[in-house]
Amino acid sequence: MVRECLFCLFSAGILTWFLTPFVRWLGIKFGIIDHPDHRKVHQEVVPCSGGLGIYLGFFGSLLLALWARFIPDQQRDTIVNLSFISALLVLLGIHDDKRGVSPYKKFLGQVIIVLGAIGFGLRINRFTNPFGGTFDLGWLGIPITLFWFLGFINTINLIDGLDGLSSGIVAITSLTLLLISFFFGDIVFSIMIAALAGTTLSFLRFNLFHKKKIFLGDNGSMLLGLLLGSIAIIGSREGAVFGVLLITLLCLGIPIYDTATAISRRLKKGVPVFSPDDEHLHHRLLKDGISQREAVFVLYGVTFILGLIGLFSIFSHDPRVAAIIIASGLVVFLIERKWWLDKLRCFRKILNEK
Repeated sequence: MVRECLFCLFSAGILTWFLTPFVRWLGIKFGIIDHPDHRKVHQEVVPCSGGLGIYLGFFGSLLLALWARFIPDQQRDTIVNLSFISALLVLLGIHDDKRGVSPYKKFLGQVIIVLGAIGFGLRINRFTNPFGGTFDLGWLGIPITLFWFLGFINTINLIDGLDGLSSGIVAITSLTLLLISFFFGDIVFSIMIAALAGTTLSFLRFNLFHKKKIFLGDNGSMLLGLLLGSIAIIGSREGAVFGVLLITLLCLGIPIYDTATAISRRLKKGVPVFSPDDEHLHHRLLKDGISQREAVFVLYGVTFILGLIGLFSIFSHDPRVAAIIIASGLVVFLIERKWWLDKLRCFRKILNEK
């Protein structure tokens, strides 16, 4: 399994590395660009066709894995169906990035696409109680899976406000799940999560470190949410339902927290839930006086810590201990979220004095 995972990790990374400049050129040529405004932190026009690069790198790697017969024949339909559903979501995102789509129409499009994914068999069928027992969801699996996918798609989309933030969080989450897959997952889950890790890590070069930047755009951030949600469901089929699904949610603690507070904030103000604002977590970090790059790495650090908590809990071999550790980690994060900001400001002050 390690050989196959390394193959997909590096092939996805290499494909994304070489295809992203071409995708960036396509974004400029066809007007898939992001203009600066009062809510955004960038000051120049940037192509936002990154979802195409993610799509080509990820599914190109899986195509090579199919050709090398790393993926069992009975699982080929899963890859083909996911590629079709993903293409539809990328097209919806590109249309939004280029021409603009009302939030409600975009949400309706997401619902239709997700229902198609459920129709293809990508659904949560059962759930493991961390305190013992497993129960089948039956027809409840459909609305739960719908909520699962829409949650992933929109939380990743909402957190995508700084260079490299959402792609980096997905990369850290993917690497965490990759480690878990070596112990609990099957070959398809391991290969797919390795490909996603390779794709997102490679894309960070252009999204975070490269002078000629490219943004994910809605087409890319929504795609990452769909892929991560789909892979988690595929991994949960192999028995580690509690481990895969809940560790995925734990690693995405930052986007989930940001989305929950955004919805609560807008409901209290009496404005539409989909109305944009500049009060997201990353905006508040910038208002606290830290730079864009520092804000991104602070949120990377929190995601990394949440991933470590997840790994420790899953390897405790006691689901009750795992549940307690995860709950404790979330409580500590909520209580201490201002503490590490104060420490960061003190550290920056010391560096500036020197």
